[in-house]
Amino acid sequence: MPPQLKKPTYDVYPLFWDRTIASSRKGLSKSESSKITDTELIRRYCRLNPGFTGEHGFYSLAEDRYFKSGGSQVIFPESSVVLDNLLKARYAMQSPEGFTLPFSSLVLSPMRGYRYQGVEIPSIFATWVPSAQYRSEILDPFLGELGVAPSQVSYEDLPDQGMLIICYAIRNGAGHRRTAIYGEDLPELLAAKDSNAFVASMRRLSLMHPDQTPDDDEVKRQFFCLRLIAALGVYHLATEGRRLRLGFPTTTQPRLDGRKPGQAMSPITLTNALPSFGEGVTPVGHFRTWYFRQLRDKMYYRGEYEHLPQGSRYTFVTEALIGDLTANTQA
Repeated sequence: MPPQLKKPTYDVYPLFWDRTIASSRKGLSKSESSKITDTELIRRYCRLNPGFTGEHGFYSLAEDRYFKSGGSQVIFPESSVVLDNLLKARYAMQSPEGFTLPFSSLVLSPMRGYRYQGVEIPSIFATWVPSAQYRSEILDPFLGELGVAPSQVSYEDLPDQGMLIICYAIRNGAGHRRTAIYGEDLPELLAAKDSNAFVASMRRLSLMHPDQTPDDDEVKRQFFCLRLIAALGVYHLATEGRRLRLGFPTTTQPRLDGRKPGQAMSPITLTNALPSFGEGVTPVGHFRTWYFRQLRDKMYYRGEYEHLPQGSRYTFVTEALIGDLTANTQA
């Protein structure tokens, strides 16, 4: 009898919502715990933390709720190769207009131990809300669930060109790191070629503590997580969504490190593939690095594409091909 193959293990981002509920239930007896709902526990937690609406934790709970209400999509790469290709991908985002993710809120779960340039990449929780919808789509519904009228809470000015929020758990158990990036700042941050340029931009935008240095693994991790999530969005646009399929990468459910018991999940597999060259056509060359170009001219948004926001189309650029670009047509 052949030996059984060991199940692959994927990291799954532990939601702050689930961690807060689990921690709150520890202080209750079994009888008390059975009588109180998760929502009531969250309400209690917020009441016991005065001024909580101005902290990262409040926004994290609101974003977690948004993720849960939207279907809890968790994306699993079919292999580490697709993550390598995304992190190496070249593209210039001239404008955040038209940018999107496969889902407005998602978790990207790499295989356990995946590293890029020696830096371990964790499971990433990402939320993208276009234009000025962060308050109406995320904050107001959460306040409603807490029984608080949105008019009673004031916030700093929210961006007009969308906001990308990236979270990941810190390995030593010291909570999670959350970075909120305004849409208008994405082109500058994604133009950074290395962690030195990334740190310079983050400091200028007041998104990073002055004591952090480009050589810090944690800084590099932030840089790679942003690039990975942004490239995922661009790849999804360039392939018109054809590289996602329902289910896990494996025939049976893999080990899911970090997933809480009962945590809802809609698994999606991200596949690695060359761009389409047409029916029955196979390119002789191969792609060394994925290279995408943002299509912004109005001419690219006519006919079947006229319903798409301008700037939302990306295409593979042929200069990234090595070898003969002449296609072989199958008989």
